[in-house]
Amino acid sequence: MKIVYLPIDERPCNIGYVQMVAKSSPDIDLITPEMELLGNKKTAANTEGIWKWIKEKAKLADALILSIDMLVYGGLLPSRLHYLKEESATFWMDRLRSLRQEYPQLPIYASNLIMRTPKYSSNDEEPDYYGDWGHELFLRAYLMDKQKRETLLPEENAQLDGIISRIPQEYIDDYEQRRRFNSYINIQMLKLVHEGILNFLAIPQDDSAEFGYTAMDQMAVVKKREQHRLYKKYICIQELMK
Repeated sequence: MKIVYLPIDERPCNIGYVQMVAKSSPDIDLITPEMELLGNKKTAANTEGIWKWIKEKAKLADALILSIDMLVYGGLLPSRLHYLKEESATFWMDRLRSLRQEYPQLPIYASNLIMRTPKYSSNDEEPDYYGDWGHELFLRAYLMDKQKRETLLPEENAQLDGIISRIPQEYIDDYEQRRRFNSYINIQMLKLVHEGILNFLAIPQDDSAEFGYTAMDQMAVVKKREQHRLYKKYICIQELMK
């Protein structure tokens, strides 16, 4: 079986280890991109080059396994740094529809990550301002979500007021605009499952908490899953932050 595999990024855990597992079975011929196609940490991959690679290799494939994060953003870290607009989502949805039209019987399995919200301040894998304001961005959303769904203690209300008074609005706007797009992509990929364009979709998440941005994004995904009744064609994998 020839499987065309597009990883989420260039790290060994996402490509090297997968290649090793595939080699352990004589029944699997895993086809992966050349490393130079996959970008480097915060440097996005060439998504046009990736798409051409998929189109070329699909001719040989018995199945496709695609990372939507790599396809749309150019990798995991670039998915936290981009400035894409809604029309980009439409563009990639139409491309995936065209792939299905060209290969109506080809199984297409996909994954698309719910964007994480680290509770610590670091810009190693996040926007530059997250190095100074990451903890406050996390805590602001956490407390606002908890306030909406439950109630806050007096000290939590005071903590939230203090964060709101300090954190620059431009960083909130930038962060939330990116999250809205990423959440929109997740919902649109579920729509493609409903249409039969994707055979199966996994939506993993990490570094998440009971309240906050990531929890809200997960709730939107679950709501859409219920709407389309995608119980056997979708899975959401959650790891709660301790």
